[in-house]
Parts: sequence; C-alpha cells; structure tokens
Amino acid sequence: MKKSHYCFLILLVILSPLVVYLISVDLPKSYNKLKLSADFNAQSYLGLEDPLNEGLTGNNITVAVLDTGIYETHSVFGGLNWEDKIIGYYDWEINGTTTPPEDVDPNSHGTIVSSIIAGDGSTRDDPFSPLDDYSGIAPNSNLLSMKVFYDSAEDITSDVGTLENAIEWLKYNKDNYSVRVASMSLGVSYKSSENIKRYLDNLIDSLVDNNILTVVAAGNDGEFGLGTIESPASAESALSVGAVDNNGEMATFSAKGPTYDNIIKPDVCAPGVGIKGAIKGGTYSYGFISGTSASTPFVSGLAALLLEKKNNLTALELKNIISLTSYRTIGPRTIKDNIQGWGVVQGYAAIDALNPPTEITTN
Repeated sequence: MKKSHYCFLILLVILSPLVVYLISVDLPKSYNKLKLSADFNAQSYLGLEDPLNEGLTGNNITVAVLDTGIYETHSVFGGLNWEDKIIGYYDWEINGTTTPPEDVDPNSHGTIVSSIIAGDGSTRDDPFSPLDDYSGIAPNSNLLSMKVFYDSAEDITSDVGTLENAIEWLKYNKDNYSVRVASMSLGVSYKSSENIKRYLDNLIDSLVDNNILTVVAAGNDGEFGLGTIESPASAESALSVGAVDNNGEMATFSAKGPTYDNIIKPDVCAPGVGIKGAIKGGTYSYGFISGTSASTPFVSGLAALLLEKKNNLTALELKNIISLTSYRTIGPRTIKDNIQGWGVVQGYAAIDALNPPTEITTN
C-alpha cells in the first residue's frame, strides 16, 4: 500500500464520528469478482474459496436471526437432527413459543436468509439434487431463530412491539446461547415517522451496547433516490447492508442514505440479486431471493467467521474490520458515501486483517 493511502484512511477514521474503533488495515489490493457456482457455495461470493478462508466455518459461534421463523427440517439445517444446528427457537408472534409450529415460516423469508448464514449441505444424500455442495457463509455456526413477524419484511411497523420484546429477551439471554451476532433482514419504511425510526434505532444501539453485532438490511426503496434507508438500518451502531449484483454493480433497489438524522449509510454492500437458498416445501427445496434481505446474511455469516478466528473482538471492532476492508467499486476508494458505504465486503481481506503483521528480516 502506498503511504499516502494509508495515512488518508487513518485520517478519515479519526475524524469520522461514525467510527469509534481505530484499526490499521491494508486496503484490499484487488476486488474479488462475485460469482455463482453450479454447486452453490456462499463463501465464493466473498472471495473465500479454499484456502483463503483459512478453514473458518463459524464453529461455536451463534447468530440470532430475527425474521419470519425457519423451516427447521430442511437438509441444510440437519434435517431431523436440526436441533444440532438450531439451538433455540422462539416465536414472539405467539408469546415466546419455543416449539416450531407446523407452519413456522409461511413465505420462507427467514429460512432462506438463515441458510445463507449457516446452511450446511455437506452431509446431504439426495442423489437427484445438483446442489449437494450447498453451503452458507459459516456452515458450522449455530442459529437462534427468533420469529418476530409473519409475512413480509418490507414494513414491520405493526410488529415493532414484538421486535422490542424479542430484543429485550435477547439482551438478557445472549450468554445462554453464546450469541455474538444478530441478523435482521427487516425494517420500517423510510417514510415512517421519526419517532418510530428513532425508537427502533435505540433498540439496536442497546443490542450493540450488549456486545452483539447487529447487521441490518438497508432497505429496497433505492429507486426513489437518496434518503431511503430504512430503520433500524439507520441506527448509528448498526452494520447496515446494501446490495450489489453478481458483477459488483449497485442493485437499483438498494436503499441510499443519508438517514433521517444525516448519518452516512449504508455501511457496506454484499450480493443481493438472485441468491439461492433453502426454502420451505421439502427437505431439499431451494429458491431465489433478491433484496437487501439477501445481502444482510452474507455479512452476518462473515462476522461469525471473524469471531471464530478471534473470539474477543467487540461488536464495534467487528463492524469496523468488515467496513474498512470492503472494496468500493464506485467513486474514490477511501471515502464512505450514501450509495455503497465503504464498499463491497471482502471476506479474505477481513480475515487477513486479523493476522499478525508479517515480519521482514534483512541481512
């Protein structure tokens, strides 16, 4: 890295009120093109093909997914042995019910985002499926499934109280499930009242205060221009995620900042167009999802990998490592903006930032 680039990055970190943790990292030397293999492996989207992923799988890390529930008997969650993967289930739409009902995830939204985070198809035995190697970003991570709304994640205004109950419960029970990351592919419209948005943002801030990295979808109203970030992605402490297509180009729907209180968002972007994942309907059922709902679990899974490598990272340290190792495909590389944030997440660069500096000896 050129010295001038390094100094410029550090200067931005010091001056920005959005960054509370200073870390020196090399800017990614090149942008890893996103790609889809026939046998879907989510890690390939983030430049984490072997051996670049260092064998990290999210082992012993739990991600809480606050969504529409989960089709727990899908093969990527272990089929009939799903309790080895999904270590907790709570339905906050039915007063904290702990047993998944038969119709647990009517539209598969929670199922597909969970599979992008932690799906593991390595033990599948379906001879008729071409997706035997399906894998999420952190296939050995655990899931805490928390159902906080029924149908669409587009606007959860009517479920704000339910979300609050779930978040309060999570803060007090996180250690029982070793939760370090919360993934939320949900939000209220950018047109919602400032009171509602600020209320939700405060809930997210309280989660991060409890050392839970909270990864939130930026929203899908980007076609309407600037200022379309949803809440709680607008929370200053949230790691807000926009979407790019498989060529690294911004998805037209990806919401843009600034927030209602003029914070630059999103923080980063990840793949969010035509993403394959597990859906309800059968043990080996798959479908596609587009939206920032799809890009969010990529980042949540990456956080699980980083925590496996260095478990004592704080939520804010995680946020800044992921952000500052991202790669901007538009505009200046060292400036965060309201379209792409810090850029497209780069899995290898984030993991490599945790490695000790290489010592160079000379004769």
